[in-house]
Order: sequence, then C-alpha cells, then structure tokens
Amino acid sequence: MKKSRLIGALSAVVFTVISMSSHAALLGRDLDGDPTTTEAYYDPAANLTWLADANAAVGSAYDTWSPGTGRMNWADANAWAASLSINGVTGWRLPTTLQPDSSCDEQISGTSYGYNCTGSEMGNLFYTVLGNTAGLLISNTGPFINVRSSVYWSASEYALNTAGYTWVFNFTNGYQFSDYKDVNDYAWAVHSGDVGAPTLIGVLPATYCGADYQAYYDPAADLTWLANANANGLMNWDTANAWAAGLDVEGMTGWRLPTALNSDGSGPCGPSDCTGSEMGNLFYNVLGGVAGTSITTTHNSTYDLFSNVQSYGYWSSTEYALNTTGAAWYFSLNDGTQGNLFKTFNFYAWAVHDGDVRLIHDSDSDGLPNIVEDSNNNCIVDTGETNPLNPDTDNDGALDGQEDSNHNGVVDAGEADPLNPDSDGDGLTDGYEINVGGTDPSTATTLYLTPGDMNGDDEVNVGDLLLLQRQLMGL
Repeated sequence: MKKSRLIGALSAVVFTVISMSSHAALLGRDLDGDPTTTEAYYDPAANLTWLADANAAVGSAYDTWSPGTGRMNWADANAWAASLSINGVTGWRLPTTLQPDSSCDEQISGTSYGYNCTGSEMGNLFYTVLGNTAGLLISNTGPFINVRSSVYWSASEYALNTAGYTWVFNFTNGYQFSDYKDVNDYAWAVHSGDVGAPTLIGVLPATYCGADYQAYYDPAADLTWLANANANGLMNWDTANAWAAGLDVEGMTGWRLPTALNSDGSGPCGPSDCTGSEMGNLFYNVLGGVAGTSITTTHNSTYDLFSNVQSYGYWSSTEYALNTTGAAWYFSLNDGTQGNLFKTFNFYAWAVHDGDVRLIHDSDSDGLPNIVEDSNNNCIVDTGETNPLNPDTDNDGALDGQEDSNHNGVVDAGEADPLNPDSDGDGLTDGYEINVGGTDPSTATTLYLTPGDMNGDDEVNVGDLLLLQRQLMGL
C-alpha cells in the first residue's frame, strides 16, 4: 500500500538554524584541505558521513527545475550525488531506507512507513542523532546547514512499484512514506564509512578571538592539544611531567602529558592497538599517520595546524607497570610505535589538556568562561551578552561572575543582572549590595534615612533595640 504524498508532506519551510553545539555523536570532517572548516560530519554509530550542507545541490548542473532551490526529481538526485567529488572524495550517494523496518509505527503489506522509522538512515539522523520528536516541527538541525523542512529523496525504491515510486523522508516532522519519482524533492548526500580528516577547533588565541591559536581541541577524544609540539626541547620523564604541569597558556593551567593505554607490561603494542593511547590516536586517527612511516612524511591536512612536530619519541605520563620507579611509556612519531624506556632518557613532550578548554577559559578572570559571555561565539559583544574582556560589564562594582553566580549566562531567580548596575531598582548598586551591604541584589532593600532606625518609623527607640536583639540572636 502506497501512502499518499498529501499525508506525508507539509509545505516546505526553509530552516537554516544551526545548533551552536554539535551533537556528541557527530564528528566534524575536513574535505577541502582546510582543517579548521567542516564540510561533513561522521556518525560513528551508523558508520556514515553526512555532507554538512543539507542542500548542497543548489547551483549544480542538476538544479534546473527551479534554479536556486536544489529541488530535483529522483533520477537527477541520484545522478547528482554520484557525481560529487569533493577534493578527490567520491562515492557519495543518497541515504537508504530499510524495508521492512519494525521501528516504524505503520506496517502494511510488508512495507514500513510513518513516524519513528529509525532503521532508515534519514530516520536515524532525525530521531536518534538529532533528537527530534515524531509529528512535531523539527527543532534541532545539529551542526548542519540548509536543512529544509521538507521532503528528501531516499535511494531505495518502493518495492511494490519500483518503476514509479521510491521512498522519501519528511524532515518537517519525521514522517517516512513513498513518493512519485518524477516530483521534485531535496537531496542530501551521504558516504558510507568515515571520509576526510578530523576537524579540530582552534582555542586559546594569543589575543581574544584572534586566529593565532595556541591549542586545538579534538571533539572526538575530548582533548585539547598544545599547538606547539616541541615547546621545551628534549627532556627526561620527570622534567617533562613537571614542564607540562607548570604550563600557563593564556591563563589556562592544568596541562599534562598524554597517557598510554597499554601500560600493563605486555610490551609495545602493534599499530592497530596503539590507537587506544592518546598519542597513538593522535598519530593514526587525527594526523593520518601510517605505521612504519614518519608522521612528517605521511599525514593529512590536520597535521599542518601544529608546529614543530618531531619525528622522534614523545613521553607519555604513564609509568611502565613492571618498573614504575625506573621506566615509562613513550610513543614514536617516527614510525607509529609505542614502547617503554628508562625515565632518564631524553624524549620530546607534547602537552594536552582534558576537555574543551573554551568551557573554562576566562580572559578577564571574572568567573564566567568566554564561551558563556560571548554566547554565539562571534567575537562581538552583542545585545544581551557580557564582555569577555571586561570583568564588570555594567560597572557596578561586582564581577560578572558574582552576579551570574551559577555561571550559566542566564539571570536566574536570586541572581543579579550583570548588564544592570541596579538589578532590583532599589537605588543601591549590585556591587554595593554584594560586596559591602551584604543584601540581596535581586530584591529591593528599603533605605531608612535616620541612623539607627531599623524598623522604618524614622525614630531610634526601644523597637529598634528589640529588633537588633532578635537579629543578633538569629531570630
């Protein structure tokens, strides 16, 4: 049974909203040779790479039905995807639709359609990866751009009428159905497996929002690597650890040496095993190194982000379990192998930091990370944002982080507004109430003009004494 297009499709509405934080399951991929830009996203769970642009067909040779919209019939959509070559990466296709699919809420004559079809590649993206809700207007497009709230082609034909119909997915509300091949819908290209080099995020610029990044964040490993891979020369293991622990990069401390996974005394790991170690993962998965070959000879575009990479051994912070007092693990960027050696030997050191340092980097030391103050990360102090370079944006005598006490960028109940010097309008600045008076800056404080008058009757009398006694007793 073929479901009617009118049931499955709603009017097309263009969505270009980009989520500021990518879903954890998606890993940015560089396809154009610039490792600071993202042209695709890899979904490890599905082992599938999606183009970052969900309407990349606009302006192509197949964008002829209504030029500038990217809409085309099914045959043209398949031909467009198959013709894609992005910096030499070919093999693109349209997403497939699983049939039958027990996850769908409608099952008729061996076909599966309707909502919650997570067995199909587009359904899995819509529901599982992006977290949208069946039947509701799409609310999360993740890191993708140009996601159309409309119908997208699948590569899978409709089995009951392969000549005239194929499966489609409606990104308006998550509905899967079959459609005529000769209508004009949107196309989103995917690639089986993982393609392209990992996209790293530049962090800790020498000047706020500058391009001279001092480190790079790897979202897949949740690690930040120092941009300079040889900031202190050759050194023994103890000196290397002390150097990393003492680093202060643009006010950011807490650095360390990478860890080695294979530290149980079983000996050097093979190339396929070393990816569990932080340096091994960097060598093989991030920089594109090849076993038995120097990283300086064979690497991908991500390698060019870093400076002073040495084709030699680098210390790990992990001690060798069979001789913890005398030996530790190291990783060789000369050939991608891991081994252990005496701690007195001299290797290079590459500092790492746990997590995304943007979440804690605070240029003006006001208690609010830069990413909270410049919430849209556009390097401009927009309306509603505090200044990442001014610890007291509203000049009321209180740090922005004192006023936004839970550091979430929102004025919650009981907090002062870091953009309003007198949040409660009682005539006392928030800075005075927080740091001098000890009163609540979010609740108006009554001012009495007569010194010693505590009950507001403009006189100093026994009532004020009784009130003072009760306060001193904590009543």
